[in-house]
Amino acid sequence: MASIIVMTGVQEGDYYALDRGENLLGRSQTVPIHISDMRISRKHMKICFDKGRQEYRAVDLNSTYGVFINGRRIEDQAVLVDGDCITIGQTDLLFTLKDITDRESALSHVKMSRLDFPTINPSVYAELASDAGTTRREKGPFRGFGRWAGSPKTTLAIVFTDMVGSTGLTHELGNESMDQIRRAHFARARRLIEKHQGYEIKTIGDEFMVAFRTAVSALDFALDFHDDTGDERVRVRAGVHIGPVTVDEDDAQGAAVSYAARVLGMAAEGGVWISSEAKSHIDQEKAQYHGDLSWQRHPDCPLKGFPGKHLLWSVERNP
Repeated sequence: MASIIVMTGVQEGDYYALDRGENLLGRSQTVPIHISDMRISRKHMKICFDKGRQEYRAVDLNSTYGVFINGRRIEDQAVLVDGDCITIGQTDLLFTLKDITDRESALSHVKMSRLDFPTINPSVYAELASDAGTTRREKGPFRGFGRWAGSPKTTLAIVFTDMVGSTGLTHELGNESMDQIRRAHFARARRLIEKHQGYEIKTIGDEFMVAFRTAVSALDFALDFHDDTGDERVRVRAGVHIGPVTVDEDDAQGAAVSYAARVLGMAAEGGVWISSEAKSHIDQEKAQYHGDLSWQRHPDCPLKGFPGKHLLWSVERNP
């Protein structure tokens, strides 16, 4: 029986046996092979077994960003051979005709495959579909995050989140249990990013960097994530700021980004902290469902790299 192994991302090492029928892959949690990647469609592709030809085929289900085999985008479908790398979104998947039965074997296959494909993921150059349905190569601020942001320079709300005490929790529970907790935590974050129409820019260890179009959406995401982190043993801290950013490839740069990171640093013990600029945007919105929020004022906060003292706010929902 053939298998698919996740080669990159938070699910690295996950493996799935392929039926001799149709195997559906996508972002939706209702599909048999669920991949936590905001860049892929809910039902992105399927892998089908052709009994007559005795071969597996990868089929693109009209996904937004396509299906790539060994770095080349397929038009509709393509025959798979042992060792092929399938890329959807920012996730690389290894196709093998071997029956993978344990994680150690899965990771061993991933390690060997990287000798053949040192740089697989075509998201580096983001070959995306144009409006006319043809393919073209997009660069710089016009790919991925730049397309979402809409401009190389724009105003966005930036949120940084981080797990509190993850090192101690790992020591207490062990690597295997912590790996499962981290996956649940990441999956929860990505569901909330989608819910609040944000964009995951990147992860750094246990930390998320996310962009939102408004401070209100950023705050709602941070509060929801704080209230439900994906596992009751995990606590998070979050920092929110809004300001002008520069879209640099698939990243955000500028003082507003650094400021949001410094706001996160003030939430050392957990909780949601926001800048006074973000607070003013939220106050202007006057959303009725924010009536149950409790605000605490923190004047004279020192933020490394920013002169003077700064007014920040911490916020939580009233019980």
